[in-house]
Order: sequence, then C-alpha cells, then structure tokens
Amino acid sequence: MSDTDPLAALRTRKLAIVGYGNHGRSHALNLRDSGLTNIRIGLREGSASRAKAEAEGFEVGTVAEVAGWADIVS
Repeated sequence: MSDTDPLAALRTRKLAIVGYGNHGRSHALNLRDSGLTNIRIGLREGSASRAKAEAEGFEVGTVAEVAGWADIVS
C-alpha cells in the first residue's frame, strides 16, 4: 500500500460542479467528504437546487461565474 495521497493533485485546485441534481450533488458531497474544500456549485439563475446546495454548505454561483473561478470544471 502506498502512502501517497491519490487526491493530492486536486487539493490545491478550485473545483466547480455544474448542476446539483443527482449526479452533481453526489460528486460535490463525495469530494467534500474526501477532504476537498475549495468547491463551488454552478447553477442556472433561479434554480430550485440553489437553496439545497447552500443549505449543505456550498458556495453557489452561475455556471459562468464558477467556471471562470475554477481550475477544474465537472
């Protein structure tokens, strides 16, 4: 077993997740549960998912805003 961190390359990156439905929410929560903290969620204006993402502790912006901020967009 290796002592290297498999997520080391992501720990210093800014991550944007587009959407907060079944897939986006799962990705965001799994990344955060793995110790990554620099995550933002990109949603359409007026998205019903905004309140849920914010209630779960994520910073939310438009897709354009978070894509411009991020190093990696998923």
